[in-house]
Amino acid sequence: LTISAPRHVNTDFWPKFCGAAGVFCIGEVFDASPSDAAQYQGPQAMDSILHYPMYNALLSAFGLPGPQNMSAMTDMISQCSTLFKDPTLLGNFLENQDVPRWANASVDEQSM
Repeated sequence: LTISAPRHVNTDFWPKFCGAAGVFCIGEVFDASPSDAAQYQGPQAMDSILHYPMYNALLSAFGLPGPQNMSAMTDMISQCSTLFKDPTLLGNFLENQDVPRWANASVDEQSM
């Protein structure tokens, strides 16, 4: 179950809600900061969240024009491995309705 804007509800609500629903819950926490986003994943919150912190790192690494900063990805992976309860459950993506489409963020579609 994908839940939009779970930040606008008390975090302690989500374990009860997701448990009662009996499904895996992934929240759309629009936050580039891994430390801020991490508080929404785990037994005290939701099963997982969309990986907005990695979205920005991917854009930094592959978007053209851009800094071509590949270390942004490795830095983000390192941060998230210590901050998130289970980083393997984070929902990675390249684009969605809340961020610019890749064709608008990069002049080279092959960079996707």
